[in-house]
Amino acid sequence: MLPLLWLTVSGLALRYAEELGLDEAMVRSGWVLRKYGMVPEGEVKEGAAGKKMVSEWDEVLFLEGDVLEEVGVLKGAVEFGNGVIVATEDYLLVYDAAGEWEQKLGEESLPGVPVEGLGMTADGFVVVKVGGKDWKFDGELIGAVEAAGETVAWSEVRASDGLGLEEAIAEQAGIPWSRVMLDLHSGNLGGTAGKLLVDVTGVGIIVLTLMGFKLVFRKSRGGTGE
Repeated sequence: MLPLLWLTVSGLALRYAEELGLDEAMVRSGWVLRKYGMVPEGEVKEGAAGKKMVSEWDEVLFLEGDVLEEVGVLKGAVEFGNGVIVATEDYLLVYDAAGEWEQKLGEESLPGVPVEGLGMTADGFVVVKVGGKDWKFDGELIGAVEAAGETVAWSEVRASDGLGLEEAIAEQAGIPWSRVMLDLHSGNLGGTAGKLLVDVTGVGIIVLTLMGFKLVFRKSRGGTGE
């Protein structure tokens, strides 16, 4: 009975999804987002840029727990003025004090890729490690020269427990209730077991309907014969 009741209720909800606001309301449950592949997997890494923390989870980047639009493998993070520079294998990403993206240095602006590390000299110049060599940028991040013999404080990227990152993803992501209801109605959200349950329920409805017609037909015949 419960599967049949659910199919009926979910079918009605989908029929009036717009009226019920199901297209606008979002589901942000971690379990549901994982089912749709919207939560990263694997190890979380982080690097400190002064008092700010930069994290990476399966190439999704976070600054102070907020999801960044840019993605990549985290190689380091350093303070730069009032903001932060984040290094991935392919880019240097510059953010202001509010965490807003300001500048993106790619292969054409870097000494090469992949970037292997990011650091700062004692006098505040940004240094990247590419191809086993250290390259120091000027103060405007326009050009870089080889920094042989320079003392560099390298950014350390380490493993992290990633507390709060899933919640940060949930705040910015979401699945419309109408989509979740549709996948529950069809059994897709429950995987093979969910689809099988919907199929068995559908077959059961057909069998019950046929049995009902049969009983009505027999009763009708019995009444005619009296």
